[in-house]
Amino acid sequence: MAARSVDDQVVVAGAGLGGLVAALELGRRGVSTLLIEAQSEVGGRTKTDLRQSHVEERGAEFYHPEHHLKVDAALRRFGIHSMQMPTWSEHTMMADPSGRPRMVSTEVLKQSRLRESVDKDASAQRLDVWWRPEAAQFDIPWLDYVLQLPGSSLEQSHLMAWLHTLTGTVASAHSALGVLREIAQFGGLERVLDAVECRIEGGVSRLVRALFAEVQSYDCVDIRFESPVASVEQVEAGYQIKIADGRTIRAKALIMALPMNVATRLDWHASMPKPVRRALAALGPHANQSVKRWFNVEAPFNDRISGGTSAIAFTEAEGEAGCVIAPATHGLAEEAAALGLSAIPTEPSRCHDWGQDLFALGAWMTPRVGQIERLHELMCGSESHPQLQWVGGDWSPIWAGWMEGALHSGEAAVRRLIDQGLTGS
Repeated sequence: MAARSVDDQVVVAGAGLGGLVAALELGRRGVSTLLIEAQSEVGGRTKTDLRQSHVEERGAEFYHPEHHLKVDAALRRFGIHSMQMPTWSEHTMMADPSGRPRMVSTEVLKQSRLRESVDKDASAQRLDVWWRPEAAQFDIPWLDYVLQLPGSSLEQSHLMAWLHTLTGTVASAHSALGVLREIAQFGGLERVLDAVECRIEGGVSRLVRALFAEVQSYDCVDIRFESPVASVEQVEAGYQIKIADGRTIRAKALIMALPMNVATRLDWHASMPKPVRRALAALGPHANQSVKRWFNVEAPFNDRISGGTSAIAFTEAEGEAGCVIAPATHGLAEEAAALGLSAIPTEPSRCHDWGQDLFALGAWMTPRVGQIERLHELMCGSESHPQLQWVGGDWSPIWAGWMEGALHSGEAAVRRLIDQGLTGS
């Protein structure tokens, strides 16, 4: 099939939050843009299930309004309200390795020498770039890092349990550097523990729909669904993107807004810059293969964390459904017991396994040891080829893995294209 002969200046590959924001920013500037999406709908790793009387999020859900300013601003602009966690989330129970739960307080960590050490290491991180050579000492498994911290084994166990919500995987599987970067963005461990956690009223899909509606309002933006990218080739005038069904699309600039675990599996043609191909080949999949399993409850329960597993549990705002977030390989009943839930769910849970979703191949990005340096190499390789930009929570050094990171990266990518004069604006 012949290459599509159009004048699209920019192709945005992927219509998750980051891709939608990039397309929106291009549309505002009147830039000829083609937004392509592998599926038949927008949203990426967001998926809101509107039940009869409550909302269940299969994907992205939480944000912190005092820290996630772009998400908060977008919600305000569209007139979408947020809601704080319900009263039964004001107290958290931690289960020991045998599954016995007890009420815990963050004061154990706030008053410990361990906190001082973590804050010192976190404050040494530079957040506008992925990597500096001085960060190498922290690019070790999170478990190894925690075990060498000053403080008691109880404090170490509490630290890992409280921060499971940031990582979504076992402590031995991901890099301490990634966790320290997140702590730094909150402004220290105490601010992580005290951060006000909110959900979007009516679900994240409301924000997705609002962004998409605005994208659709610009005549300069064309949108094509069911167009999964298969390969990317650099050509004289920019890029040639091959779709899985054989169609080809040419673009002056390409904004790659696909999840990391998908993008690294694409066929990156030998014509692409060698540093980019090398970094993509070395990246591999990130560590997070967790799923959110929803089930009916007779009464709401306190939030649960565990000192012996990577699972967490909570109840949605109406108190009608509970959710366990745990690795996909772990069964719901197994994790519920480990979290000390008194009523262990027996009915099939409601979930979306992002690891098995061919358009995601994983949940939110949690970097393995070695991946942060590879991400830095990828971004540096793209600096000499600014017509290729990386967008989404997986790629953003700022608030990686969060909705905030997706929105930030979408705006930043368009600014870089404009600064380089690649959009004709």
